[in-house]
This record gives sequence, C-alpha cells and structure tokens, in this order.
Amino acid sequence: MATRTLKRIFLAAVFGLSGVLAALPPPDNVRIFSENMGLQLLWDPPVNTSNKLTYTTEYKSLSGFTTVCVNQSETSCDVTNKITPFGKYDLRVRAELQDQVSDWVTRNDFEVLQMTNISAPSVKLQTRRGEIEVQITDPLMRLNDFQELYRPVQYVISYWREGDVHKLEKRSDQSHVILSATLAAHVKYCVQVHIYSHMINMTSARSNHNCIKNSANDVVSGWQIMLVMLGSFVVVGAGTLLFFAVGWYSCRGIHYLHPKAKLPDHFFIPSLLPPLSQMDQFKGQPVELCHPLSIVLETPQPPLLDGGLHCTHPLQEEEQPERQGEKWETGGGGDGGDRALHSL
Repeated sequence: MATRTLKRIFLAAVFGLSGVLAALPPPDNVRIFSENMGLQLLWDPPVNTSNKLTYTTEYKSLSGFTTVCVNQSETSCDVTNKITPFGKYDLRVRAELQDQVSDWVTRNDFEVLQMTNISAPSVKLQTRRGEIEVQITDPLMRLNDFQELYRPVQYVISYWREGDVHKLEKRSDQSHVILSATLAAHVKYCVQVHIYSHMINMTSARSNHNCIKNSANDVVSGWQIMLVMLGSFVVVGAGTLLFFAVGWYSCRGIHYLHPKAKLPDHFFIPSLLPPLSQMDQFKGQPVELCHPLSIVLETPQPPLLDGGLHCTHPLQEEEQPERQGEKWETGGGGDGGDRALHSL
C-alpha cells in the first residue's frame, strides 16, 4: 500500500515538473534564410514573454543533432560554417528562461544547393564606338566558387531605351557581352542582368537598372585609312623636297654673296671711263681713223760667181733702178683703203 502511494507521488512530481517546463511558449515565425550558400535560422520572440529569454539552436546531419548557438539572446543563428553545399539539414530552436524551456520548433529537409538564393550579379557598363560593353561579375559565394557550383550558366541581358517599355534580350555564356545591334548613337540605354543555371534550373536575382548614354560610331573604314596614309606620305615627301630645295638655294645665295675666292684689289679701283651720260653725247656716224703704212720690198741679190762677182740678168738690171725708187702707201677711205704708188 505504501509502495503504491510513493509511486503515485513520484509520477505526480514528474508530470508536474514537465508541465512547468512546457509552460514557456516556443519561438514564433521560425524560418530559414539562405543566400549565396549561407545558412541562417531566424525567429521572433514568443508573444507576451520576458525580454530576458535566451535561445538554443541545433542542426541535424547524418550523425544527429549538434548544438550551434547556446543561450544567446539574438533571434538568429548562422550555421554556415557547419554545413556543406551539397547537404540536407534539419534546423531547430527553443526558448529558455532560467529553469524553463520551450518546445523545439523544427524546419526539416533544407537542401542548401537547391534552395539557397543567388544574389544579383554586379554589372558595369562602358560605351565605345557606338557599342555598349557589359561586364558581369558573378555573385560571391560563402561556400565554394559560383562557377564550380552552378556551371554551366547563362547570362541574360535585358536592355532598352530609357523611358521605353519594350525590352530587348540577349543571352550569352560569357561574362563580357557587347551590345551593338540596333543601338542609336547619343541615346541613353538601360541594362539589367540575371543568371540562369542549367544544372539546377535556378535563376539569380535581377541586377539594378544601369543606364548609360551610347557613344557615336567613330569606326574608320579601310579605304579611309589608306587615303589618309597616302595623303600623309605625299605631304611628307613634298615637305622634304621643299626643305632640301630651300637649303640648296640658300647655300647658293650665300656662296654668291660671300664667295670663298677673293678678287684682286685693282678690281675695286674706280673706272677711268667717263660716265654713260657723257658717252651718249658722242653718238652718231662713226669716224674711221687712217694711219700711214709703209711697205718696203727688198730686191733679191744675184748669185755670186767665181771670183766674187755678181751675175745679173740684163732685164733685171734695167728694172732694178725703177723698183728701188718705188714706195707704196695706203690711205683711208672705205674698207681696206685705196693703194697709191709714189715715185721717189
């Protein structure tokens, strides 16, 4: 009888204590937040409870539940450093107040790779030659690298004129994309990018609108380049020839004005001739000047005979006295002058 009574007292005490422990309400609005492979368990404090509540959080892997955050006052617990990208986890949390604890609130079967959110990529715009270059940067993952986890991926670029409702779309597997088709010069365009993963059929968040004013197309064609090059060659050639011509004529002028050979001093004596103004007075019929000219003819001597005697011809002896007395003179009057024979 006494044993039965003791048993009833023990059971009443145990159940009474359980009722006291379970009297604390559990955390409210328990949820999992995961972005870029980070994993957090979030909750709200129970309604109508003290501000002195603390919380304990655990996660479950293949080996069972493991405590992560113990007796903390914050309403969140980060378990990223305890997990892997390819695992599936259960998370639970309870409230505590001194000796009182609440029931566990559990969130089951969370697959990190499949269920985490991917943030928007970073986008940088640049315009050149009438084209818009879009440089995309992948989101930064807290576990592993983005390409290692989600490749192959596709970058989806939406672009439109500022203020226009109609949008164009371009897809590429490269993070550097050039938008050139149907873009008008000096018009402002807006660009938005998101990433699509083929492996898990998942899309990232969309980036903010990035707008830029497109530049003019200043691409020069090949024939224009050749024409400019040919013109430059002609200008350079003509300039070179002109430079050498100026130098050559300059050297000649310097040599003419300052010759190396010096003239004799008498070249610098003033001329004794009258000035040209006085010489003009003597213009008219030229006057011929005549001077007497005498011509003397020598008579040849006859040959000597034996005994030193001359041999003369009878005719020569008769003519000789006459020739010895002749003298020729020339006088002026006409070209060459007239000849006159005077007997001495």
